[in-house]
Amino acid sequence: MDLATFSQGTQLTPICLDDIQAQVGFTDEAKQRLREFKSQALPGDLIYHFCSDPEEWQRGMGSEGYIVVRNGQIVASHVSRMN
Repeated sequence: MDLATFSQGTQLTPICLDDIQAQVGFTDEAKQRLREFKSQALPGDLIYHFCSDPEEWQRGMGSEGYIVVRNGQIVASHVSRMN
């Protein structure tokens, strides 16, 4: 999916890959999925934290997490919260 399409109804914040850390209470499986996500990033990729707009959460369609963007295309994602 391209970044422009994904960003509709979603708040994006550029972040550094090193700033993504497992949260307290993450299971070992969740920590492993996060490590796998981080390993997919290559030098030059853009990393974003994403969070659905409040309206999406109210509709029960919200999600939050991280994406790796390469050449305008999302190449990896990690969902950390959804409803």
